Amino acid sequence: MPKLPFKIAICKALEDDIAKDASELKDALSKTYPGERQVNEKEIERHLLALKGVGIAKVAAEDLKNDELVQKYVLTVSGKKRLQKMIGKSI
Repeated sequence: MPKLPFKIAICKALEDDIAKDASELKDALSKTYPGERQVNEKEIERHLLALKGVGIAKVAAEDLKNDELVQKYVLTVSGKKRLQKMIGKSI
């Protein structure tokens, strides 16, 4: 089975309703996408902000870690519906 596009894989990793930050997503996705340049916290955070901007993901929790804001994301209800449509088209 071919790999999902990276942004869709981020959504798939968020569909379990457990809030995750960019670091946790990097750990989860690095197994499926070894060697991909996108598998780093900065790029994943960029994708999360884009997904948030179009209403697919939302911030579920915020915390300060080493004086830096860390946001954890989950999919929105409409994001879950859109994910199912995207997965259907990409397979």
